[in-house]
Amino acid sequence: MTSEFSAASLRSPSGTAGREGLAPMPLLLIGVVFAIAILLRQVVPLNTDGSWLFVIGERMLDGQRLYRDIIEINPPMAPFAYLPGVALARVLGVDPRHVIDAQLLLLAAASLFAVSRILRLSPSLPPLNWGPLAIWAAAVVTVLPIQVYAQS
Repeated sequence: MTSEFSAASLRSPSGTAGREGLAPMPLLLIGVVFAIAILLRQVVPLNTDGSWLFVIGERMLDGQRLYRDIIEINPPMAPFAYLPGVALARVLGVDPRHVIDAQLLLLAAASLFAVSRILRLSPSLPPLNWGPLAIWAAAVVTVLPIQVYAQS
């Protein structure tokens, strides 16, 4: 016996509307939103938590030990989450802020792509024009939190 849910998940979306990607105009506007986020990151100063985590990462790469040589009251996840970006910035010889910004924007793009794929392929949702929602979601994920960007 097949449940209604499993039967619906086995069906492919009707027609090709569910499998089509976004039209070129929404993709262009999403690119504009990401460009605005990149420009805003150059203007808006980094918050104190993010800059402190960069310092912790630099000090850990210099050999200091967290909670012994570096005073930090938060759990170790945040410093260790920043550590690969700070290490990559050191190898490339650039400011860690730019590497972390690039990592976060790439993660935002991957997240938006995954969500759009899930929504487009969902058999329970009717085929809709997802362009405006995708543009809005890109702005919410990249521009709206600009003041607290890269904060753990």
